[in-house]
Amino acid sequence: MKFPSSILFLGCWLTRQWQISRGQLYRKPSISVRPSSQVILGEDFYIHCETEYNSEATFQLVKEGSSAAVDSKTASRYTDFPLSNAKHVEPNGGFYKCKYCFNENKCSEFSDNVYVNITGDLSPKPAIFVSPSPLVVPGTRFFIHCRNEYRRNEYREQATFYLFKEGTLGHLFSRTDSLSPAFLIPNAKQTDGGIYWCSYCFIQDQVQKCSGSSDRVYVNITDLDFNQRCSSYSDRVYINITDPWLSKPSITLTPTQQISTGMNVSIECQGAKSYVTFSLFKSNNLIASQEAEGNRNATKFFFSEVKLEDGGSYTCRYYRTGDSFLWSESSDPMELVVTDRFAVILWASIAAGLSLLILFLLVLAFILYRKGRKGSTAHERSQPPNISLESDSREDPDGVSYAALNHGALKSTQVPDADRIPESCTYAALAQGRPK
Repeated sequence: MKFPSSILFLGCWLTRQWQISRGQLYRKPSISVRPSSQVILGEDFYIHCETEYNSEATFQLVKEGSSAAVDSKTASRYTDFPLSNAKHVEPNGGFYKCKYCFNENKCSEFSDNVYVNITGDLSPKPAIFVSPSPLVVPGTRFFIHCRNEYRRNEYREQATFYLFKEGTLGHLFSRTDSLSPAFLIPNAKQTDGGIYWCSYCFIQDQVQKCSGSSDRVYVNITDLDFNQRCSSYSDRVYINITDPWLSKPSITLTPTQQISTGMNVSIECQGAKSYVTFSLFKSNNLIASQEAEGNRNATKFFFSEVKLEDGGSYTCRYYRTGDSFLWSESSDPMELVVTDRFAVILWASIAAGLSLLILFLLVLAFILYRKGRKGSTAHERSQPPNISLESDSREDPDGVSYAALNHGALKSTQVPDADRIPESCTYAALAQGRPK
């Protein structure tokens, strides 16, 4: 039997209207608690509700046991319901669900239920660190350590440690009864990059509760929230995965000559790709990040009036802008040596003073030496010629002694003019001994 097409069309239209009125035409949204469904007493958290449609809709947040919606917002695709200063079971703890509507007759069905567990605050918060390094090569293994500071003899309950990752619903891993548990990631993937944190809880008289409805997630909670005492969350740790397609960057320093305090310097990092963000590290600690301008593949980090403490070993890495957990490998290290400007000036002054002193002493010594030479020459010129008479001990048979003149000593004596010599000469005979 064939039905007229008008009857089939009417039947489809009525079915569609019934589905719309029941909200079965639109898929239920997803719901999550961020940063975690385990909320520390007094901290802020929010409930995230998201659809697959980009159209604007009104989102409603409903808590189990409440006759009206906790909150409602109009947004496209997703929205967040913030809840601040978390309190115990009432009014913040419990089961939550959400839905969205395009109008009064066009709504989705409710999401799954999510449980918000408000826990007591137990100080101190744990410490978290990564070994061997927070910069991980794909395919290698690494550990995330969560270390508490409490003394074991203060508590007899078992401690359970929870590891959280941003963007993941609930905790990622948990371990029980260990002073410093290590969560192993055996084979690092690019999806393992992200932000991690941890906490620990002491639980007494744990009782299992599960919902009576099939759309609720089976969870373990405590009979009373006061029986579960948890620490505050640790600090966040960033785990970055090395991208083998990003080549090693280079790092250079300007100026290249000796750098002293008070000078302006710049450190330039350059990579092989453009549209990237560079990060500068000092002794493997991140100190600055900066996006490269335009389509350039380099950027400069400026240091104005450098100080002695700015000296050290610097490296840089980069990642594609918008994908902050896939990094290049580190550049070669570059040493920044900063000297004290006042010490340099002092030593330069001392060196200049010593140079001037040495020059003065040399000039003084030279002057004294010249004066000494001139005095010696003047003294020699003031002495009379030394004319020596050599006596000959030979005796004449007649008893006459003769005097021999040293002609060498008389060479410098002026010879008298022959015209002035008198014609008559008197000869003297020197007799040796007494006259007889």
